[in-house]
Amino acid sequence: MKYILFDMYGVILNEMKGNFRSFIENRKSGVDLEIYFDIYKKVYPKASRGEISLEEFFHSFGFEDPQMSAFDYVENFLSIDENFINFVKKYKKQYKYVLLSNDISEFSKLIRQKYNIDKYFYLSITSADIHLRKPDVNVFNYTLNKIGIKPADCIFIDDNYDNVTTAASIGIRSIMFNRLGYTWNGESVSSFCELDNLLSDDISQMGESEYETASEVIRKSFATAAKEFNLTEQNCPTHGSFIKLSRLLYESKNGSLFFAYYHEGNIIGTLELTDRGNGLWFLGKLSVLPEYRRNGYGKSLLDFADNYVKEKKGIAIFLSIINENLRLREWYEKSGYNYIGFEKFESLPFVSGYMKKEII
Repeated sequence: MKYILFDMYGVILNEMKGNFRSFIENRKSGVDLEIYFDIYKKVYPKASRGEISLEEFFHSFGFEDPQMSAFDYVENFLSIDENFINFVKKYKKQYKYVLLSNDISEFSKLIRQKYNIDKYFYLSITSADIHLRKPDVNVFNYTLNKIGIKPADCIFIDDNYDNVTTAASIGIRSIMFNRLGYTWNGESVSSFCELDNLLSDDISQMGESEYETASEVIRKSFATAAKEFNLTEQNCPTHGSFIKLSRLLYESKNGSLFFAYYHEGNIIGTLELTDRGNGLWFLGKLSVLPEYRRNGYGKSLLDFADNYVKEKKGIAIFLSIINENLRLREWYEKSGYNYIGFEKFESLPFVSGYMKKEII
C-alpha cells in the first residue's frame, strides 16, 4: 500500500499559508498592518519550529489570551476544502494518509479537532514537534524513516514550489496543489477533483510495499497464456503465472524497475523495465488483469515504456514472448515492435521469440 503525504495549508485548507493577515486586520483594526506582518514573518517560522511557545507567538502581537486567540483564528479564519473529505474516503482502501505540515502544534491540533480529520491519518507530523520545517530535506527523510518506507512508496502533495522540488529530488512523486496557477514543471492539480482524475488512471513506479499485490496481478494476468499453452509450475516454473514476491524483490535489487497501472487506486496492470546498457532496455511482465482487457490499458503501458526509455536517452526496447503466440506478436507489431528471431532453451517447453522497437 502506498502513502499520500498531505500538506495542510493551501491543500486540506482553502487558505494558502494560513489566513493570519486577515486575522490581524479584523482583530487589530487601526494598526499598521505592515509592522504586524513583519513581526509575523519573524516569529511564525520560530513558532512552527517549536523554538518559541504559542504564548510567545501571540504576545508578539499584543494578544493577552493566546489560547483564546488561537481558537478564534482557527474557528473563524480557516476553512477546510470539503472535497478533501470526499477524496480520502474514496481512496482509503488504496492509500494510507500522512499529514506533513509546517505549523504551530496547537494550531494543527485545533484544526484537526475542529474538522474531525485525525481519523483519516495514519500519522500526523507537525514541524513544531520535530523542530524542522519543509523544505528541509530532513523533514522528508524523517517521515520516510518514521513510517519505514522508501521514496517510491509515497506521493507528496503540497502547494509550495520549494517543498515539492525538494521531495522530488529524493525520489518522492510530488504533485503541486496549484490553486493559483504557479509555474511547476512536474505534475500539478488545482483541486481534489483533478487529483482524483490524476490518480484514478495513473502509471507510476511501484514501491516494495506493493510488490505482493503486483505479483498477484501478474499471476492472474499470465494465467490465460499458461492455460492456452499448457504451462505448469512443473514444466515452466519461471513463467509469470507462477511468479512469487521473492522474484520481484530479487529482480528489483538487480536493477529492474517495476511500474503499475492504477485504476481508481487499484493495481490492474504491471510493467518491468531494465536498463541493459548501451541504450538498450528490456521490457517484461507487461500484464493487465483479464477483466480489464480491451480497454487500452496495455497500450497505455507500452506508450509509457516508450516515453520513459526516451527520457532516459534509450535507443531501443526489446522483449521476449512465446513464439507460438501469434496473436500477441501481432499486438506488439501494431505498437511498432519488429520480430527479430527466436531461440529454443532446453529449460522451457516453448520457443522464445524476440521483438525489438527502435526509440526515435
